[in-house]
Amino acid sequence: MITWKEVEQIGNRLYQENTGSSTPVSCEDISRIVYYKDVFECGSTVVVSRHIDIEFSYGEYFEVCEGTPLFEYIGTLCNLSLSQEEKETMVIYQK
Repeated sequence: MITWKEVEQIGNRLYQENTGSSTPVSCEDISRIVYYKDVFECGSTVVVSRHIDIEFSYGEYFEVCEGTPLFEYIGTLCNLSLSQEEKETMVIYQK
């Protein structure tokens, strides 16, 4: 789990990357941050999709896709291992 200070940093980066503004998002609204690894099989092909959902107290969420700067930032904060053996779901933050 991450600290409240790190949640604030994630909220600030989320807002900056998606609006181009330096005004922070209200971190009070962030209720959970969850890492997901989805595995899809289509015949002999296996596709792995990783993303992080930032869930808000008012029912909305924002999906942070793998390969984006925010995904990399959160991954570094949490020491996420992107190996095939990792957990499929991990709660990074919860109020």
